[in-house]
Amino acid sequence: MINTPKTSRRQEVDTVIIDGSLTGLIHALMLKSLGHSVVIFEQGHSDRGGHGAGISAGPLVQEFFSKYGLKKGDYAIDAVEIRMLNRDGMGKRRIRKSYTLTSWSVLYHLLRAKFDGFVVPGKFGNDTETEARFEERKKVFDVEDDGKRVRTTYRDLDTLTEHVVSAHLVIAADGPNPFTASAGK
Repeated sequence: MINTPKTSRRQEVDTVIIDGSLTGLIHALMLKSLGHSVVIFEQGHSDRGGHGAGISAGPLVQEFFSKYGLKKGDYAIDAVEIRMLNRDGMGKRRIRKSYTLTSWSVLYHLLRAKFDGFVVPGKFGNDTETEARFEERKKVFDVEDDGKRVRTTYRDLDTLTEHVVSAHLVIAADGPNPFTASAGK
């Protein structure tokens, strides 16, 4: 059994987001732009190797990102056709149609930079006065509604200390195997 010291550090923010992937970052971007203080807890590291898959960036995606200061040329390219490859890299299918394409990693890095300046320097950095933090290596293990606010308890995976943050809203954006699905069991 690991002896995990419990700290008394308590913080208050408007919103806690569990998971710093695209869904969490998109929600955080919207809330941050509305003036909410946001903290994102990501259990893993920043290294997102293997997440370079291409995805379509249709008109609704472009409209959404333009609301938050991202121009299409910042995150997407126009293609006149799409070529699908099999696992061996051989041509499997060709679709001759215009598409606007981006990738998971491009969107991740641009959105992440909106919070802590990660990877992409300059104009995509943390650009508002609103408190917004991206904290990696933080594992959420308890969420409890105390009647007025929602308390989120997390462990810093580097120091093995536990902390509590209190928020008005907690968003579980932690994918198909979420912590929140097993909470309380």
